[in-house]
Amino acid sequence: MCVQSPMIERMGAKFLSNVERPRILKTHFSALNVPKNNNAKYIFCVRNPKDCCTSYFHHNRNFKIYNFADGEWETFVDLFISGQLAFGDYFDHLLGWLPLLEQPNVLFLMYEDMVKDLEGCIYKVISCSGITPLQI
Repeated sequence: MCVQSPMIERMGAKFLSNVERPRILKTHFSALNVPKNNNAKYIFCVRNPKDCCTSYFHHNRNFKIYNFADGEWETFVDLFISGQLAFGDYFDHLLGWLPLLEQPNVLFLMYEDMVKDLEGCIYKVISCSGITPLQI
């Protein structure tokens, strides 16, 4: 998945400029830091904040780079709510994308909807991308 759909913040702009088009890129960047192009399609996916915090807690405990292997849940929740984790404040991140959600090239998806109806969400992505299901 990382080769097919590289994460911008891991690979860097120089690497990405060599990726064949059309391309699919992932990022956790804020709306302000994502390059805008009217020909590009953006899929903004969010998750319930409580579930996001829980998942992020386990993610941070599993990666040595975060130095949180023995971290406490209560401490993590405080860091999450105050925006003191990698990628900053979750709620500011959401607010930054809100003005863009009405753009025709932006698709808004919720993680919970993908869990409930993955096929329906896949069709939304297909529709947003401008391709037909037969082209998949």
